[in-house]
Amino acid sequence: MSKYNEGKPENPATRTSISESESLKDKAFNTPLQRAELKRTFRLDVIAAILFSTYGVAIISFPAVLARKEGGSDFIISLVISAPAIGQLSTILWAHYTQQFPKMKVMVFLGSAARLSLALVFFAFQPWLFAVIMMICLTLELSISPAYEGIMQGVYPDSQRGIYMGMVRVISSIATVICAFLLGVILENSSFREVYPFVALLGFGSILVFSRIHYKEVKSTRPPVTLKAIIMLAGRDKKYGLFLRTVFIMVFFNLLAAAVYPLIMVDDLHVSNSFVGIMNALQSLVAILSYYFWGRFIDRHHPALILYITFILGALVIFIYMVAWNYLLLLPVALLTGIITAGADLANINNAIRFAEDKQDVPQYIALYSSLVGVRGVIAPFLATFLLFFMNARMVLLIAFIGITLGCINFYRVRKKLLDPTE
Repeated sequence: MSKYNEGKPENPATRTSISESESLKDKAFNTPLQRAELKRTFRLDVIAAILFSTYGVAIISFPAVLARKEGGSDFIISLVISAPAIGQLSTILWAHYTQQFPKMKVMVFLGSAARLSLALVFFAFQPWLFAVIMMICLTLELSISPAYEGIMQGVYPDSQRGIYMGMVRVISSIATVICAFLLGVILENSSFREVYPFVALLGFGSILVFSRIHYKEVKSTRPPVTLKAIIMLAGRDKKYGLFLRTVFIMVFFNLLAAAVYPLIMVDDLHVSNSFVGIMNALQSLVAILSYYFWGRFIDRHHPALILYITFILGALVIFIYMVAWNYLLLLPVALLTGIITAGADLANINNAIRFAEDKQDVPQYIALYSSLVGVRGVIAPFLATFLLFFMNARMVLLIAFIGITLGCINFYRVRKKLLDPTE
């Protein structure tokens, strides 16, 4: 039950639904029976999100650092870093199948497979095997995104969906803060091969709880989104095409830098697993506080402007990693990353909504953006590995810093074309 932004997974309770189901369009649950069912759905959603928290932290925050500490090569780290992007590339395929099969069954099947595959880490005595298992787990995990979006559209009324999903978001984020800290402490004193199977069981429990939500399948009358239609979209909407090209540059260099962060953390700064947990707990806490600010900001400004600001902050993160000589200097990175995560989370879906003139096309806008996320996330880590044959990790970060800075300058140059509704 997770989703990824810019290659980084997110708790499914944080997703905003854009689905074909219109069964509850502009309805509130008014009868006592309907209100009771809505409360039951919310309760199950919260429990599932809390159980998911430890699992989500385990598959996103720790794998690259753990693989490096186990002696994983630069190539192995690239495999781990690119795993979410590979999953992103599969979302279009699963969006197609989700329209043909019951969404809850698709979600339970793929979600269970993802969580149980994590238990195979018990047998990962080699770094390459650990990387392969994480790739399988994350690819399956991301595949449930289209099904989850459809289910959220069906179980919460449009007029109240944002309120309920927002409450789930806050509760799950608080749980993530606690789980990140505790998991870091546990991994500091125990082997991840022993810990991850238990984490997998928590994740499996999450999907089982979620499966108890009553969801009435609504057969879509819309044709499946084809790859050709998605590709042609960038040509039809010139402004969105310009947005994608502009953002592509900045995200690419951000992901190039992300591929070497674990090398700096482990090889140069010698961070402990407990400190990684503290960083992620701090990041989640800041993200909770940042959602309020970004929410108000997005009501007054174009969501593309939020991405621009987060990329400027992302350049600052790269700079800190580049000059850091002590692991404590990474604490500001956690603060900035929390702000960036919250901003990007809200901006991505709202950019699709803002650029799409016909709101029925929003899923295609999202699919195209997700596909490009996957392309960048697959190429950038392996390019970083190639560059590491000729230079050290901090020089790669310098290239990434220059690249993302030039990307920000380019965004500023074309800002009027992107942000002006009259253009």
